[in-house]
Amino acid sequence: MGWIFGVDRLSDIVEDMTGHRPPIFFRLCWKFIIPVLSVVSLILYLVDYKYLTLNDYVYPDWAYALGWTIMLFIILMVPLWAAGQMCWTPGTLRQRWSILCRPAEGPSPRRSKKGEETVELTTSAVTS
Repeated sequence: MGWIFGVDRLSDIVEDMTGHRPPIFFRLCWKFIIPVLSVVSLILYLVDYKYLTLNDYVYPDWAYALGWTIMLFIILMVPLWAAGQMCWTPGTLRQRWSILCRPAEGPSPRRSKKGEETVELTTSAVTS
């Protein structure tokens, strides 16, 4: 979250919701501590991997293959979609990256007299 979305953006959103900026401890956790602990946890899991058993029953290899396939399918959907969008969007690589990283139409922030940022939300209702 801290590396992809950005700690500053996340802090701004928390401040918008709560009215208070998150403490530096949370910012450090989001940016450094949580990613390091996640990678260490994954490495330790893979190093000490043991086959799943239930009492004396050891699950067959096809069950592991099915489980890993389902997991990879779920995890790889977002990167594969992003790669597809990079291929199908017209323009140079830099232009495609810029277009795809820009948010779609959304609320436009405005500054009030006190310097606070306000957002105007508009909706279009369809009546029949």
